[in-house]
Amino acid sequence: PGHGAAGRRRRGSGLVGAARRGQGRWCVSLSMTAAPDYLVVLFGTTAGANGARLGSDERELVQLLWKVVDLAAKKVGTLHEVLIKPDLLELTEECQEEIRIRVDSLTLAPQLEQALRQFNQSVSNELNIGVGTSFCLCTDGQLHIRQVLHPEASKKNILLPECFYSFFDLRKEFKKCCPDSPEIDKLDAKAMAEYLNLDQNNSAQHFGVSQVEDMGNVILTLISEPYNHRFSDPERVSYKFESGTCSKMELIDDNTIIRARGLPWQSSDQDIARFFKGLNIAKGGAALCLNAQGRRNGEALVRFVSEEHRDLALQRHKHHMGNRYIEVCCSGFKICIGERGSRLGHL
Repeated sequence: PGHGAAGRRRRGSGLVGAARRGQGRWCVSLSMTAAPDYLVVLFGTTAGANGARLGSDERELVQLLWKVVDLAAKKVGTLHEVLIKPDLLELTEECQEEIRIRVDSLTLAPQLEQALRQFNQSVSNELNIGVGTSFCLCTDGQLHIRQVLHPEASKKNILLPECFYSFFDLRKEFKKCCPDSPEIDKLDAKAMAEYLNLDQNNSAQHFGVSQVEDMGNVILTLISEPYNHRFSDPERVSYKFESGTCSKMELIDDNTIIRARGLPWQSSDQDIARFFKGLNIAKGGAALCLNAQGRRNGEALVRFVSEEHRDLALQRHKHHMGNRYIEVCCSGFKICIGERGSRLGHL
């Protein structure tokens, strides 16, 4: 992907070109412990499943909403929204009922790359970022960034700028402040606001708007007394898959490994990494399996950096690599690297 004139245009224009040339001034990276000056609350909805199943059906983004939170001034900015025209101009019944968007309203909407440019311009204008100023995205859980935005951008050959490779998971930050609250998989923006006894006058607002409102209010509460929470050490999305070898005597947790079936015979470890774009694969963690004759058998073992990422990978069961759907299941695999060291390689 990205070869030829079209690929050169994508690399040198729009979001990526502006960010890399310094014209956009909006992708300011954070060190692992630095606290940003602003958070940009980001929420996306797709043409299919949303909520806890967001991204599980490969449906495209149809809406982005965001708000800027000034952490120093403890103020929340205005709500911004952009509709997005998907390649497949079709909404599921669940989607139409939940987010109240009509297909005809998407006909003239920008496609994803243009919508991201609008996001870029809006954030740049609102923050007026200068030297030493930084911001970081903040989402309600992992799915918006890892399971929707990165996979869809990868399939459409849209190169995302640096700011989309780090984000705060508000559920995890909330759990640090409120350890007695429900487990993370039971939390969402509404549950966090209810736990903090925040006013919720957004019952009439359409899907997405109420979530962004709640997230902004939760953030303001967490950075104030008595919590005085500091947003640092954001989640990271790997830029690329690193091939390599495992260290000697390294114990590998079986709960971080999946088995993928139905791969095209010519697939490489980089193709596998692209299929799981947004999730962090361990170094050297993509192993193409071989049959008794030493030929690839259309299966692979993939090791992720954590059980959390493995669980997200399992949600991509029957997602597509080209025209083929790929089965993703638990590996049932245990391994210990021997004295000489080995890549989790061709097995």
